[in-house]
Amino acid sequence: MNEISRSRNFSIDLLKTISILFVVITHFAYPSDFRQKLLFPFYIDMAVPIFMIISGYNYYNSCESKNQNI
Repeated sequence: MNEISRSRNFSIDLLKTISILFVVITHFAYPSDFRQKLLFPFYIDMAVPIFMIISGYNYYNSCESKNQNI
């Protein structure tokens, strides 16, 4: 097992995958009443902010592992 796979956080990868799928779903043309029934504002529309938070977390961990100052 190499160093990269040992430090990989698969739960973060799963969250990133789900966020990417939700972003793709937001690009479909749904009627507004359908969006409200599925609670889009609470789950689907939050995909981009969640993805950005995860990206920041990954960036911080990358800098920490390389001993870089942010």
